[in-house]
Amino acid sequence: MDADVFLGSACELLAIPSTSERPAELRHALDYVLDFVGSGFTVERFESGGKPSALVYPGTERREFHVILNAHLDVVPAPPDQFCPRRDGDRLFARGAQDMKVTGLLAAQVFRELAPSLPYPVALQLVTDEEAGGRDGTRHQLDHGVRGRFVIVGETSGLHIVNESKGMLVVRLLATGRAAHAAYQWLGDKTILDTLQPVSCNRFAA
Repeated sequence: MDADVFLGSACELLAIPSTSERPAELRHALDYVLDFVGSGFTVERFESGGKPSALVYPGTERREFHVILNAHLDVVPAPPDQFCPRRDGDRLFARGAQDMKVTGLLAAQVFRELAPSLPYPVALQLVTDEEAGGRDGTRHQLDHGVRGRFVIVGETSGLHIVNESKGMLVVRLLATGRAAHAAYQWLGDKTILDTLQPVSCNRFAA
């Protein structure tokens, strides 16, 4: 694809204010990229917590994909002028230009050009809730059986391959004991040291 044509499409996508509190705009951004991918592929749509997502792949049967290209189309809130893309020389400025609408559009282009001819199953995974935690997008699709051996997430990495990142650890703790005044600590139970037990621990990858 011609670079100017691609950048024209990128500017149209960047102009969509797809923030978490605008469900219609999240759907608009998702539909835009799906239209960009074009016909000839199976499109599975998902929705959780009001956040739409999609899985696109050649053929009619979902399998364990050898490669999944994952991209999010939501962005963090910004003033209206940041949704007016502008080019300055070889630079493109707008909310989401780096994180990560343009990369998502590039993943869609790579997928539509290469996926039909590859000798192994590949998929394009588009989500709209990464900035809000990822539970209603990628995690929701995982809960519904989507699997891949290798996933490429085109987030900003300074053009380096990054194989680990920060995550979130959510822990619920339950403790029992006997309270005591700070001046008479020996009258109470050392709850933190003796009886603190982790009840549940859920880890969500970043």
